[in-house]
Amino acid sequence: MDTIQQEVLTLFREEIPGYLDSNWKEIPLELDSDLFEAPGDDLHEALDKFEKKLYEALDKFEKKKKI
Repeated sequence: MDTIQQEVLTLFREEIPGYLDSNWKEIPLELDSDLFEAPGDDLHEALDKFEKKLYEALDKFEKKKKI
């Protein structure tokens, strides 16, 4: 289960950009609070991409299961 959770967190970190501080350094979003303040489009896109990857993984799993 930890692997799936890590993959989800990694996907969100890749798909939802952070913000720039005063030194132009990118600060990643902290998923526990900042994720909910992200613009809706970014969050929606990240969720769509995750859903697509999840279904692809489930399809592969089902195919292997049938063999």
